[in-house]
Amino acid sequence: MYEISLVPDVKGEMIKQQKIRNLVFMICVIVASACGGVIFILIGISGGQSLKISAQQTEIECRSKGGQTTSGVRCDSSKYGTAIQRFENVTELLTLQDQMRNINLLNARKLKYSRMFPYLDVLLPEGENTIKVNKLSFSVQSNTIFFDGIGLSTNGTNTRAIEAFKKKAQMSYYDKGSYMAMNNLTGSYEEIPSFCMEEKVENGRIIGIYHQGEPGCGVSMLYDEKKEEAPKEESEGEGEGSEEKQEEETKKVEKKDIRILRSYKSSAEKEACKAGNNIKGKATIDCTKGFYFESDCISYKDDGNIDKDGTVQTCPIITAAIYTSEPSVGRDSDGNLVASFEASVPFNIEIFYASNKHVIIVGPSRQNVTDSYVQVRDMFTEAPETEGL
Repeated sequence: MYEISLVPDVKGEMIKQQKIRNLVFMICVIVASACGGVIFILIGISGGQSLKISAQQTEIECRSKGGQTTSGVRCDSSKYGTAIQRFENVTELLTLQDQMRNINLLNARKLKYSRMFPYLDVLLPEGENTIKVNKLSFSVQSNTIFFDGIGLSTNGTNTRAIEAFKKKAQMSYYDKGSYMAMNNLTGSYEEIPSFCMEEKVENGRIIGIYHQGEPGCGVSMLYDEKKEEAPKEESEGEGEGSEEKQEEETKKVEKKDIRILRSYKSSAEKEACKAGNNIKGKATIDCTKGFYFESDCISYKDDGNIDKDGTVQTCPIITAAIYTSEPSVGRDSDGNLVASFEASVPFNIEIFYASNKHVIIVGPSRQNVTDSYVQVRDMFTEAPETEGL
């Protein structure tokens, strides 16, 4: 079967061009519609931003001035509160708010320079080699103690006391940490607030006295184990109220003082005391189970003994070399050979931070002084009139 096209070639070409035109027109309509939609969205966003900015401007004016805004909007005090400029003491109020925001930072950076005297007392040698101070000053900017000292050595070597002081300072370290108590409700240890603790030295050991049951001292943390009894059967007339009351009674803490050993001589002593086992030595120390001291500085060797070198590197007292001037040698009024000198001791700033609790200085002989137990010996003297040799 044969088909014969009666349409001329010119007519066929025209129909083809019409199809292309219609396709292009349709595409343009779709693109124009999409552009219109995008423009509509942008107009909506712009309008929404304008409304938001206007609302925020109204809120700013109402919270700052109150009354009526520049745009004529009446401020609603129930919505925006009292305008800040309506407060008579607004300057003091803003200053107080700023101070409250920075109070934690200020407390963390607060320094306790009163620690300088007992710490210096630990570092100054005594006995065969004694150093006493006749002039003392402290630089806050460099955390350096400056003093004029008098060195006395019984063996006749006039500079021996000065060398003993330098070596003792280099071998000493500070220690800080937290007293911990077992929370019987959670089964984990929690820090005891520092204001609940006081320390004293007994037979060369530091003992922390925890005033349990005082306001803020463990009432919400611990409960008396003696009251951990099975609840009694409810009698008639008792309901849920009695159960809650009994639970509150269980959580009460007995008011008493608990002794906690701080100065462990080895890691074994620490674990033994943590487990509630007593420590025997010159005097038996009764350890209370569930209480111990966690040091931030002291480290132990593999054999369990204190690693003094590692501890000194972790918490050194001296941050740089101690400077001492050339000593002036002579004899005092009693005929003793003495050496007068000047010294500068750069202390580690960490030992003065008030945020570091329970800070002590430990010398080579394990001598120490704590914040709550200060017993400074007589280490001051007048400058002697020396006669040069």
